[in-house]
Amino acid sequence: MREHRRPAEKHGFVEVAGVQRQGNRPERTLYGLTAEGRTEMHDWLADMVAVPAREYPAFESALSLIMALHPDEVAELLAERANTLEVHSAALRGVLDKLDGELPRIFVVETEFQAHMVARASSASTRSCCCR
Repeated sequence: MREHRRPAEKHGFVEVAGVQRQGNRPERTLYGLTAEGRTEMHDWLADMVAVPAREYPAFESALSLIMALHPDEVAELLAERANTLEVHSAALRGVLDKLDGELPRIFVVETEFQAHMVARASSASTRSCCCR
């Protein structure tokens, strides 16, 4: 954590909020966000939510090297992946169905996003299975 705290402290985003000791344990310094730190965190998070970013998941990297595998093996592996994703997708849909109307949507939006992404990945894997 120190390697992350130092730059944040250097830029004035965190400050010492107190020192704490419990029993025989050594003292530990507690840090809190400054006003500038809260503003920076807000701006960073708002940007991550609003602006689509190019992400490089492991599967995309594997696809760039897929020609190193035999086509029959690729078809089997993609079918296995599609099956696994479909099970995961069904589980997420089940959770969402169970929570429907129980919680405000803001509390399930992350699960909705995951369900959508898993369903898309499953669909893409299923279409890719016929690579022979």
